[in-house]
Amino acid sequence: LFFFDAMLKKMQSKVVYSCYESSNAMLLQYVAKNNEKCASMVSTYSGGEFPVKYEFSHQNKFSDVYFVWGGYLARLYQSSGDFSLRYVVSGYVGDIYKDEFRCRGEEIRETLGAKKIIAVYDTTYASDLFLDIDAVEKFVSSVIDVAVEFDAKVVVKTKKGSGIFERLMRKYPDRIVMINTRADIAPSMCADVTVGYLLSSPVIVSGVWGRNVLLHDPDRIIWDEWYNKEDSSFISCSAYELQRNMRRILSSEGINPTDMSAVDPFGDGKSQERIVAYISDVIDNFAGGKSHALDVASSNYRQKYGNDKVINNSLLYN
Repeated sequence: LFFFDAMLKKMQSKVVYSCYESSNAMLLQYVAKNNEKCASMVSTYSGGEFPVKYEFSHQNKFSDVYFVWGGYLARLYQSSGDFSLRYVVSGYVGDIYKDEFRCRGEEIRETLGAKKIIAVYDTTYASDLFLDIDAVEKFVSSVIDVAVEFDAKVVVKTKKGSGIFERLMRKYPDRIVMINTRADIAPSMCADVTVGYLLSSPVIVSGVWGRNVLLHDPDRIIWDEWYNKEDSSFISCSAYELQRNMRRILSSEGINPTDMSAVDPFGDGKSQERIVAYISDVIDNFAGGKSHALDVASSNYRQKYGNDKVINNSLLYN
């Protein structure tokens, strides 16, 4: 803390911005937030299944401004005990790669030469928490059963490597394609339907970008707010429901996306442009003090994008 405080004072930084998820980044955010001559701002590439209060997580930050994808994540972070003063809805921070993922998705589809493609995102598994190896295999097996019916290729985007799928790959060598590129949304951009285990961030982003997506939550771990949506039919809690939803989508023509505006109301590839504009406003108005600069930037942002796009953290303001 002393080092970061001395560094900021020596550099006379007006803004510290980070989208990196690490303990050092969190400490720097904390120091900047408590410095009246420097504003602390953060964003994240990750979403979240449910509120997390008592462990290191991107859902708990120490910042003056948290640039969030949408209103849903602002509410999730508040429920996680986040210490950010306000949330600025700017869209998914990685949407700058939207066109790149779409082009790579087209290349994948052309390479596979399949009539139908199903993309699967396994999220993660660790210490048998939420998703152990047996659950992964059972989940993907349910997807493959439907793929066989429709003569579809299954592109598995795995987060931890392909080792856990060895038995399925031996059983269906011509059906499964493995991809383990980090944070890769391209498989979803070429798929007729994308299936994610729990609240997989790439799957949710794909839904924002207009793709057919389904979520599988057999233990009902996902935050209740998702089930309270007007349309939560894209979430399945059993293999039967999952397969029924997959058949429905694969039997239809075209894309029938789920409304994901609560996750990201923009989805236009310009999230970072909005973030830069807000930060520039803060810097340009810092002569009046940090609070003044943040208020001006927030007011300008509300005027351009709507009052609901800047949300004060009621847990702290009250």
